[in-house]
Amino acid sequence: MRFALLGTLRVADGEEWRELDGAKLRTLLALLLLNSGRVVSREQLAEAGRREDQSPSSLGALYNHMTRLRRALGPDLGARIQTSSPGYVVRLEPGELDADVFEVGLARGQAALRAGTWAQAREEFHAALTLWRDDVLADVPALHGHSRAMRLAEARMTAQEGRIEADLQLGRHREVIGELRALVKQYPLRESLHANLMLALHRDGLSAEALSTFADLRGTLAEELGTDPGAALQDLHQRILRRDPTLEPDAAPAPAVSPVRPAASPAAPGPTRQLPADTRLFTGRREELAEVLAIARGGGPTGASETVVISAISGMAGIGKSALAVHLGHRLSPEFPDGALFVDLRGHTAGLEPLPPEVALEQLLRSLGVPARQITGDLAARAALFRSRIAGTRTLIVLDNAAGAEQVRPLLPGSAGCLVLITSRRQLISLDDAHSLTLDALPDADAVALLRNAAGPGRVAADDPAAGELAGLCGRLPLGIRIAAAHLRHRPLLGVADLVEELRQEGRRLDRLRDDDRDLTAVFESSYTRLPEPERHLLRCLGLATVSDFDAYAAAALASLDLRTAERLLRSLADHNLLTEHRLGRYRFHDLVRIYAAQRARAHCGEEEALAIVTRHLSWTLYAVATFIMVLTPGRVRPLDLEPDPAWEFPPVDSHAAALAWFDAEHSNLVTAVHHAADLGLDEIAWQSAFKLFNYVILCSSLEDVLELQQRGLDSARRCGDAHGQSALLNTIAIAHAERGTYQDAARSLEQALVIRRALGNRSGEAACLSNLGSVYLGLRDYEKSADALRQAVEIAKETDSASTLAMAYNSLARVLLEMSELTEARAAYQAAAESHELRGDAIGLAYSLDGLASVDSRRGELDAALDLRGRAAALLREQNDLRRLAPVLDNLAADEDHKGLTDAALAHRREAEAIRTGLKETD
Repeated sequence: MRFALLGTLRVADGEEWRELDGAKLRTLLALLLLNSGRVVSREQLAEAGRREDQSPSSLGALYNHMTRLRRALGPDLGARIQTSSPGYVVRLEPGELDADVFEVGLARGQAALRAGTWAQAREEFHAALTLWRDDVLADVPALHGHSRAMRLAEARMTAQEGRIEADLQLGRHREVIGELRALVKQYPLRESLHANLMLALHRDGLSAEALSTFADLRGTLAEELGTDPGAALQDLHQRILRRDPTLEPDAAPAPAVSPVRPAASPAAPGPTRQLPADTRLFTGRREELAEVLAIARGGGPTGASETVVISAISGMAGIGKSALAVHLGHRLSPEFPDGALFVDLRGHTAGLEPLPPEVALEQLLRSLGVPARQITGDLAARAALFRSRIAGTRTLIVLDNAAGAEQVRPLLPGSAGCLVLITSRRQLISLDDAHSLTLDALPDADAVALLRNAAGPGRVAADDPAAGELAGLCGRLPLGIRIAAAHLRHRPLLGVADLVEELRQEGRRLDRLRDDDRDLTAVFESSYTRLPEPERHLLRCLGLATVSDFDAYAAAALASLDLRTAERLLRSLADHNLLTEHRLGRYRFHDLVRIYAAQRARAHCGEEEALAIVTRHLSWTLYAVATFIMVLTPGRVRPLDLEPDPAWEFPPVDSHAAALAWFDAEHSNLVTAVHHAADLGLDEIAWQSAFKLFNYVILCSSLEDVLELQQRGLDSARRCGDAHGQSALLNTIAIAHAERGTYQDAARSLEQALVIRRALGNRSGEAACLSNLGSVYLGLRDYEKSADALRQAVEIAKETDSASTLAMAYNSLARVLLEMSELTEARAAYQAAAESHELRGDAIGLAYSLDGLASVDSRRGELDAALDLRGRAAALLREQNDLRRLAPVLDNLAADEDHKGLTDAALAHRREAEAIRTGLKETD
């Protein structure tokens, strides 16, 4: 199986390549391939699809497009696209994506170039370039601005320049002149291309044309940018004027655009090399390595930099920042012949204060051979001396474990030629000229590979399914994986499954992830102790909430903060890499940090206060659900009997779209809240939350999940002896059973609810129960029993002035009468239901009634009226995004269109209904 994006998007299952029809399908597949092995969120995919054709996008539509994409690829290729929260991921094997093969070839060519093996370099670059058929993703314009697409385009130019340099070193200057002329015309400001063209022309005896090329570039730069050519190009210009013999092919010159370094004194000692040993276990980080290597070697996206190149690598404790920096240092060390310096700045070293910058400067100066007596004065004087000593050199400097930008800034060189790699648990956002790279946990495959390598030969079988779970329980954190592997390596009787069983227990997980000199708890502690107390307080509170992610509103409620303070503290925790802002304004923990934060919270405040914090958050969540569900389904639920805390703040949810977006963002958190409240014995919160969530989850969750949630709420209502809660949840459980078609179960639940409501004397509740029973009996085809229950419901609803129940009872009674062919009575009942729903602003109920009225008209042969009514019903359901109910209305509409002879319209509506069902099935 192969995938290609270096040109038009193509796929192959076997030898024959084929292209995908449909711009949106190509865009979705291309985005997944650009992020192969990494999950792409549904939001990112939907946005990419929207950019492709400017059409509105929804998650429901996305499900349909992903199903079409898998179908278009075929079973084998389509199976590579997997659902993985919060979106989709494409799983590829090495060598299956042409971009990956190209990048490997590029790296080999660059290595050969550095080693001076010109023929091999030319062969590697040439092979890599033959993979390109056109511009990257030439037929997917929506992704031309994607970061990897742009990096690939730049890498293509790097490979082309590398191949040209190898050709020049091999004396093939005449062969490359035409190619270089075309490239210079295409990239008129790229000095490296002009340099190679000048050199090739000079070697071919066309020195006058070479000098003319320089003059043309100088004029272009002056006109476009107001600058002169760089020093290296000006030096080449002077050497051509002097007819410098070292420019001839057999002189094996240095690359034409390399800066000139002062020759080292014959008596000078060898350059200082302080990098720690590179670990043999370094695994993965291919994209991160490529990103930093490109910056280090090119200075930036357009070529050599005129300032010092700085790459700041940040990430949480144990994520592998230092290992990456050291590995990069060893990869780049041959390109920095004047030395490789290393300083541990002790920014987060347990038991030690961060290294003051003046002390760090003393260490650096001593490493450069400066006598101690000359290292005097204040911080500014030492920084100036350091900059002076390394000016004009090619020196690599690794500043490891930085506490912050203020510690690092005095240690930076002042002139071009040097590379600085900085690692820090904080994001050094105030280093304006730095290239920032934040490390995430290892991808699944790399995490398992590290586990297998670190555990030693034979300890982790290649096909052991427990290996992936073990890596996941270590949070795919390199330090955690290495510790787990050490246990396997030194305890031969301990199996992978045994260790998995131990780590599944959250309370013991961090205790087990330690060995003789490594301890994840201590590593996290060193980050925690550096925080100001307000950040510590929020971190502890967040650790107690069993939610997948949170925004500032939830954090403020949890920690009793005002919204602005919560926003500031969340950003601070993210800057310290103790939280991740995975979507704008939404944050989440790494699993192991969450466990640590919860342990710190309980140790700090005790179980009683911890319960009070969680209760406050769950109460806030319940109130938000109860408030926003009335916006999402107006007129269908009653307000909650709960007084909100005056200090609580809520997001501005004042429209159906805003309410739906809030529920979608909080979906998993809201379901978790019900279970969490029940587990803690907060049964009143648990059952009310489950009940209030029903009108949302019935729209977007599988019916099995709905039933599980409502049953959990019912169990809580029974434990706290709340009869009203029991009858309410028996009613919602019955509705879910009816939706699933298990009418006998629905009838049993409603009959239990009816007994409770009659015992309570709850007449309006009795009417609602009878109304639902009538609908269930209709499902069981017991029309007489159904009509009797519904007529009772209508009478009691009129008596108790229960408008919503009256509307629903009329709706259901009309359906029964329609089944009994009592068309006149059925139409009157549907009309009464429609008027009631419209008066109450219940759009979904109104859509039901309109569809029913259409069914009556259709039976009477009044097809124009039926089509109009069904069209109005479908429009209402689209506005409410109620896809589950929209599909059958579209089926009815198509049937009427067929009877009317509107074949094309009928076919379009059937296809739309089928696409909706496919998307819903994938969601379920």
